[in-house]
Amino acid sequence: MCPFAIHVWTSAGIWYDIENAAINSDSAVNTIFYLLQNSTMNVQERFAATCWSLWKHRNLKIWEDVNEASAQVLDRARHMIEDWQEANLPRA
Repeated sequence: MCPFAIHVWTSAGIWYDIENAAINSDSAVNTIFYLLQNSTMNVQERFAATCWSLWKHRNLKIWEDVNEASAQVLDRARHMIEDWQEANLPRA
């Protein structure tokens, strides 16, 4: 796995969860499903948002030659979670 991605996962506080899921799985797909089925909602949210943010980082680097710091990747994931949570608040 990419050292940059591992740093981002560690900074997001979910690298341990990903390692645990990988130990209990035989493929990347099964690792993802294991993680999503056996984790708290908080870990699931951080995992999904961080996956998307890493994918966005990859595309920016490949297609636009933009090199982001890991903090920017985490900030984008954090804002995405906050926006999603706010959008799902009960309306009075």
